[in-house]
This record gives sequence, C-alpha cells and structure tokens, in this order.
Amino acid sequence: MADSPVTVFLAIATLVGLLYSLKRVGFVARIYGIVPVVVWIYLTPMILSTFGLLPSESAAYEVMGTLLMPFGLFLLSVTIDVPALLRMGKPAGVMVLTGTVGVFLGALISFSLWHTFMHEQAWHGFAVMSGAWIGGSANAIAMQQSLNANPDVLAPILVVDTVVGYGWFTVLVALSAYQDKFSRWLGAGDYRFESSQVGEEHAEERRPLEISSLAVIVGLGFAATMFAGGLANVLPELGDPPIVTKTMWAMLIVVTLGLVLSFTPLRRVQRDGANDVAYLAIFLLLATLGARGDLSAFFQAPVYLAAGLTWIVVHIGLLLLVARVMRYPFFFVATGSMANLGGVVTTPIIAGIYRQQLAALGVLMALGAQILGVYIPVVVARILSWIAA
Repeated sequence: MADSPVTVFLAIATLVGLLYSLKRVGFVARIYGIVPVVVWIYLTPMILSTFGLLPSESAAYEVMGTLLMPFGLFLLSVTIDVPALLRMGKPAGVMVLTGTVGVFLGALISFSLWHTFMHEQAWHGFAVMSGAWIGGSANAIAMQQSLNANPDVLAPILVVDTVVGYGWFTVLVALSAYQDKFSRWLGAGDYRFESSQVGEEHAEERRPLEISSLAVIVGLGFAATMFAGGLANVLPELGDPPIVTKTMWAMLIVVTLGLVLSFTPLRRVQRDGANDVAYLAIFLLLATLGARGDLSAFFQAPVYLAAGLTWIVVHIGLLLLVARVMRYPFFFVATGSMANLGGVVTTPIIAGIYRQQLAALGVLMALGAQILGVYIPVVVARILSWIAA
C-alpha cells in the first residue's frame, strides 16, 4: 500500500471519479437509485481501508479537510438567491421552519431516550445527523469536521439516513396519490395554489464550463477559505468541551461571507457550474472520512435505527400539527419535510410530483433549510453534550 500524501490524494480523486462515471452504466444507475452514489463514496473507501488498500490515517486527509470543506460551503452559499427565498411565500417558509424545529426537537427527544444504549460520544453522531437532516450531506460533513468527531460516527448515521431518510422519501412519493384526502383532513381541501415564479433562474440552462469561469470559481472559493481560516484563528473556542471550535468558526464565517456576497453579481457563478465544483470538493472530503472509518461501526446501526425512527416521528408529527392549525395542504407537509431531510436534489422532485408547476419552489425551500442547517446543528450539539454529561 502506497501511503504518501500525494498518492493517497490521487487514489481518493480517482475513486470518486470512477464511482460517478459508473452512473452512466445501466445496472449501476439502478443500484444508485436504491442506494445513492453519496453512500458509495463514503462506504467504498472504508472497505478499501479495512483491507489495507487505503491508509486509515494520512496527512492528505488533514489537508483536504482543512481546504475542501470551507471551499465547498462558500460556493454553495454564494450562489443562493436570498431575495427569492424571502419571496417564496408564508406557507412554504412556515413549513420549512417547522420541519427544522421538528428535526431539532426530534434530536433532543430521541437522544434522551436512546443515548444510554450508545457509545459515550454518540452525541457527535446525532449532531452530524442533525446537519444531514437540516440541509443535506454538506452540513453533516461540516459538523463532523467542526466537532473533530471520529469518522466512525458517520457509519451508523449513514445507515439511518439511507433507511429512514430515503424510506420516508419513498413513502412521500406513494402518498402523493392521496394528497387531496390528507389535505381535506388538514382542513385545506379548498386551498388555492398560485403559480410560483420564484426560482425560475434555478432551472435556467447553465453556460458551458469554460477555463476562465473555472478559474474564477476556484479562486473565489480558496480566497474565502483563506480569509475565514485567518479570522477563525484569532477567535476563541466556545464551550467545554468546545462546540464552536476554530474549525466551526471558519465554517460559520465562510457561509456568512457567502450569503453576504450572494447579493452581488458574484452569485452568477452558479450558472457557470459553481455548485458542481462545490459538491465535487465535498464528495472528495466525504471519501476521506470513509477511508478513516471502521466497518465495525455498522453493528451499532440497530439502536441508531430505533433512534432515527423516533426522531422522524417527532419531525412528521410537528409538521402535521402545524399544517392542521394553519390549514395548509399536504403539499407543504411533504415539501417542508423533504427540504430538511432531503435537500436540493430530492425536494424539487417531491414538489414536482405533488404539484408540477411548483417544482422550482421545492428548490428554494431546500436552499432555505440548507442555510438553517449551518447554524442550528451547532445549538443541537451543545444541548446534546449537556444531556450526555
């Protein structure tokens, strides 16, 4: 096994590229439809490191973690259309927030019930999961990096996300055929939808990626990373044990900087492929976390699955309660939930299945949850650490 940092980086990059290229193969595409490629990007390096084909520790992993996470988060943040988020309408905004609160409360209730059956550092895993379920995998990886959590915590959490999270996605697809009945039960049988004009630019055809555009995207991302890292180094760590570490400060700074700059013409880098570059960076980092993990962590999955089911029941229950009180149709329950648990890929799919003309609204709802998912899990982590103590 060659374990020089350069060789390890090249191996990780090659592996991620190979796994993505397999999406074009028919039977592999069907497998990815059941178990998403993001799971394989994490699991495959773990298997390779277990059999000694990849090192479980390498300087390459540390450097990639320091550079790629803030780089990816900045590019995702600077491309968010904040004014469009604010225009997406009261029902959409209320249900995204309700879904986030449901994940927040579900984490606290579930952890309180189940943590005595788990490892003493299990609160790290729950904090990571709260990031995954408020905005997606990028937020989950940011929490793992910020807490300096053992990569093993991701293994059972990934099982929960795949089984419970994607299982709920399947249920929502099936329930679309009965949405009118659910809406009547919620007291919204006569609700009138208005065609959504917001988010149309998210569906615009992007420009072909050119070398000049790529240079701007990469330069912006690393400049923001350098600025955030320098500022974070002079800020104090908060909490005992530290929750807001210097790494977390860097994440918060880089996201806030991205959101501020999204009001400038820099947001147009989205049409040049900035999001794709961001996710490539995040997936490379995810692969390094897999290589540092341990397959034995999957044996902890049963109790985590029970905790995950408890968690999602709280989340769904709160969404249904608010929808009933506010007389919102089931469309907003489904999209408000998926905006948190799924993200920008699955939410417009659910929105389009329920109301085809409102698919773009699903993108905006997911982006709103993505912003919340940078900040809320920090609070979750702090409270869980108190409960664990």
